[in-house]
Amino acid sequence: MKQLSPQESKAIDILQRDPLRNINLINFIKGYPIKSIDFAGDSLMVRGCSYANWVYISSCDVNEFALLTERLTLEDNHFAIIEEWMLPGILQKRDVVWNLSCTKYWLPPDVILPATINSIRSLSPNEAHYIYDNYTYSKYVCPEYIADRIENGIGLGIYDGSKLVAWIITHDDGCMGFINVLPEYRRMGYGIDLANALANKIRERGEMVFIHVEDSNMKSLLLARKMGFLEYKEVHWIKTESRER
Repeated sequence: MKQLSPQESKAIDILQRDPLRNINLINFIKGYPIKSIDFAGDSLMVRGCSYANWVYISSCDVNEFALLTERLTLEDNHFAIIEEWMLPGILQKRDVVWNLSCTKYWLPPDVILPATINSIRSLSPNEAHYIYDNYTYSKYVCPEYIADRIENGIGLGIYDGSKLVAWIITHDDGCMGFINVLPEYRRMGYGIDLANALANKIRERGEMVFIHVEDSNMKSLLLARKMGFLEYKEVHWIKTESRER
């Protein structure tokens, strides 16, 4: 983990007042280069870079949020974990290129997870392109990002001999993601085994276990409910284009 600056430490102190709501941004600040942090009361706007230059905004106050959005620049076009009520303010001077909307779910710490049945191994960054080529949401990421997450996050896989047939990886904000099982290997318990294994590893680090699921992704939704995840709220990742160029 990187050494936090005084400004980053101040931001995390504010964010930890509501850890479920802010866990994405807390983890992102701890793990990635932060370019700037703007404060408005108890609200804050953070610019940082993983595979894109992301803007995070944490706010519960309409007036503080308005003050922060006034400080947005023409270059601010990737937004992460945006709540529904924030969208009109962000899109006032921007057009949407894409919007990935998901529901956030979290796993209470008292939920007991079963032991895994299948043999699970750590992934290698060399497998990033293969994972990317078999990833439903590949348009939102890049192979370099996947390699980074395998190297600096947690990446687990199940193999048939030397062939990688199922995998799961933590994202840059610490959430569980990238889960996929090749079609010919489904209905063998690989998905839930990987999810349980990753959740336990996250817990071993003393961190919160959470995921984001599109409402249309019934397989992941059923998996989350089976494991004991609880629904929190809808959030959005948005890529935009500024109108004022």
